[in-house]
Amino acid sequence: MSTTPPHHASQSVVKRATEPAVAGYGINTYSFTHKTRAHDCLERLADAGYRRFEIMLVPGHFWPTLDGNTERRQIEALVARLSLQILTLNQPNLDVNLASVVPEMRQHSCGVVASAIELASEWHAQGVVVNPGKINPMFPQATATLTDCFRRSLDVLVPIARRSSIDLIIKNHPLSYLYRAGDLRQFFDEYGWDQVAIGYDFANGFFGGEAADALLSIRDHLGFIYAGDTSLDTFSHAQIGTGAVPYDSIAAMLRAAELCLPTILEIVADDPEPAIAASVAYLDGLRWPTGLN
Repeated sequence: MSTTPPHHASQSVVKRATEPAVAGYGINTYSFTHKTRAHDCLERLADAGYRRFEIMLVPGHFWPTLDGNTERRQIEALVARLSLQILTLNQPNLDVNLASVVPEMRQHSCGVVASAIELASEWHAQGVVVNPGKINPMFPQATATLTDCFRRSLDVLVPIARRSSIDLIIKNHPLSYLYRAGDLRQFFDEYGWDQVAIGYDFANGFFGGEAADALLSIRDHLGFIYAGDTSLDTFSHAQIGTGAVPYDSIAAMLRAAELCLPTILEIVADDPEPAIAASVAYLDGLRWPTGLN
């Protein structure tokens, strides 16, 4: 895994926002998936000055097996024409479970992730986001069993990622059986870090009851950090500054630790563009260090 933050020179386009403020962040496209095609979404956000993106793979927005070569090439051409960068590909994990005890479900899940890896390679992305796997809250399997199942899935996916020069970006999702920073560190210290990086999500960590400084324990394996806001009562990824995640102290912690990491804004809102712009302004007001400047 490369530890050098991705860099892509930007060219001048018509903007509705000041480039230094917005171009330093990656933008997750989740809020646009229900109404906007990925190509149109990128074009719209690029017009607002955003340069780097995490594209959500959702049918209707973009899905590898439903959208053909023409749609793929259109996005590739748009990225080249506007000097954009696709940082990562992500997908909702409700239908994917890499820690399933059912072998056919693991096989299906690995196939879905492998398709995303292939697409990420075509679009020159750095990584594909994956979730370690879900747990049944009513009658959970033993952690050792889930860990063995997740390991089996990685045994399939890591070689595919290596051949494609794509990182598996493991996120700390509180609905996963494996999400705390220390537990992720312990698992991958044992399994190996080949083609693996952590994408640490502060909203996920906060809702899961983990202090933000837990990130420091995995600092040498961080690929991206994710910013969105949430309360402890309702799990969300709202406009930053509208929830309870202590971003002022987090920004100070990152600066003190001299951590300047690529930051992806994962904001889910009915009217996403103002929420994203307000989140950028909020973080900039905290002197947020992002490795995408």
